[in-house]
Amino acid sequence: MAPSISTVESLLDSQLQSFYFLLAVAVMTRVGTGMACWIEKQSKFNGKEPPTVPYWIPVLGSLLTFLVNTDSFIMSSVKSFGPSTPFQVQLAGMKISIVSGFKNTEAILKASSRMTTTPGAIFALTRLLGTPKYIIPFYLADDSGIGIDPRPGSRVEPQNRVIYHQQRNAHRFLSGSSLKEMNRRYLDTLQRNLLDLKIPDTWIELPDLYSFIQREVFRASVEAMCGSYILSLNPTFIEDFWTWDANVPTLIRAYPRWLAPTAYRARDKMLGHVKRWHAFAKENSDWTKFGPNDPEWDPFWGSKLVKARQTSCLETKVMDADTIASEDLGLIFAGNTNAVPAIFWLFFHILEDQKLQERVEQIIRSDDILIPSEAEMLKLYDSPLLQSIYAETLRLRVGIAITRTPEQEDFNLGAWRLRKGQLISLMSRTAALDKSVWSTGNPENSHALDSFWAERFLRYPDDPKSGPLREATGANTTTESEKSTSGSNEPRYTTGGLSGAWIPYGGGKRMCPGRHFAKQEILATLIVMCVLYDIELVSHDLKDLPKANLKYYPLGGLPPDRKLPVRIRRRTLGHK
Repeated sequence: MAPSISTVESLLDSQLQSFYFLLAVAVMTRVGTGMACWIEKQSKFNGKEPPTVPYWIPVLGSLLTFLVNTDSFIMSSVKSFGPSTPFQVQLAGMKISIVSGFKNTEAILKASSRMTTTPGAIFALTRLLGTPKYIIPFYLADDSGIGIDPRPGSRVEPQNRVIYHQQRNAHRFLSGSSLKEMNRRYLDTLQRNLLDLKIPDTWIELPDLYSFIQREVFRASVEAMCGSYILSLNPTFIEDFWTWDANVPTLIRAYPRWLAPTAYRARDKMLGHVKRWHAFAKENSDWTKFGPNDPEWDPFWGSKLVKARQTSCLETKVMDADTIASEDLGLIFAGNTNAVPAIFWLFFHILEDQKLQERVEQIIRSDDILIPSEAEMLKLYDSPLLQSIYAETLRLRVGIAITRTPEQEDFNLGAWRLRKGQLISLMSRTAALDKSVWSTGNPENSHALDSFWAERFLRYPDDPKSGPLREATGANTTTESEKSTSGSNEPRYTTGGLSGAWIPYGGGKRMCPGRHFAKQEILATLIVMCVLYDIELVSHDLKDLPKANLKYYPLGGLPPDRKLPVRIRRRTLGHK
């Protein structure tokens, strides 16, 4: 029997009442949090807490708007509060403090030794890397710091100083002879793999430049770091990695497994690949052989860095195969999540500007030598223009959140107090687009901060307005070391004075130790592909060109939001 009119009216009335009730709650929440924010902003009290971004939904706070469009939310909040005012964001059951502005960013990074990265790392370990929950208390118990000597009062056993050992191993084996060997391995492997592709000397079309770079850069990078067998043992390793990477935004947003089964399956598959590699390497090679007289690289473990990490993990007697697999999956992710998108954008910005492409080819190519020697490569790495293109690409195309947490006591940032134990986040994109810091060139030839400018990091001896920083900062003056070598009008590449603005690798004592490998990896890929191939865009139409996919912000390198078809042919001697 159909419901009566009175029943329908009663149901509609009930729904309207529920709607008005929820609307009233939302409005009251927004008014209340807005008033609290205004009071916090107006307070003259020294040591006040940063204001909290007003929100509409109780309990959840700003969670939904933050997750849906992180970049827009952060940028609009920074604009609202001003770059020098830190602010808090309520994300369900937690609050984070967002810090921006050159001086504030610099102050946080300089205080790295007084802060910890553990809370942010735990979030990545559990959400992104699938680290078992039972091991998390072990990480949290490490209060010994990153110094050679543990912090006073710490009772952590020496072998369980997991954060210190991670830092020590990275700094030790991503520098010196170990770094040199990794760079050589990467270069040789990339050259070998590209030559094996048998690309003809007549034009063919690649449907997507990014997919090409993903595959070729990743397999050379993984072999240089982790050895040859990790890929042969797991034939689908490369494809499975990028499937997992495509699901990283889903995993980091903490959707439950039943809502995102594809993302979790991709992660589980990658962890299985890493565990299979670990087991095989242990059967065939001694992971403890990473001393000064031991080989810098072997086909089972790869670099000494991986062996040292394996040894440190096993010495804890607590970290098991699942935990160590998560650790090394994180290492592989960190080694590629910034570099691969950066390499793509490096090529894109060169290819879209014919004059810039001609300048780059003039620097790199030779009429009579196809493959540069090691000495020639080192000289090319020092090219001011190539380095400026590299730095500008990272400024514009890397979007990371650098996290710190005051560990021992509250941290005073000017008039603001950041409480002990609270997560602080520095957003690299707000720093990279800060108009009060960065130069946009001369008024008659300006270059907006949201656009690519190849010469942004070049300083010309006869032009005091050149260089990456605004003239008002006074930081673009030539240093004494530059004066001593400046006998011509040739430009100098510089990142001087940018410690609070150019932060694609973080900063302070916890700056990414892999930055030296990443830089040579990026430039080596540009050089090798430029000497081996002619490449050009299929279309220069703006509607066909990719933009940064901001759903990956703030997780690292921002991949393109669409495919980029290119034409490619093998270069022969005499084609310059």
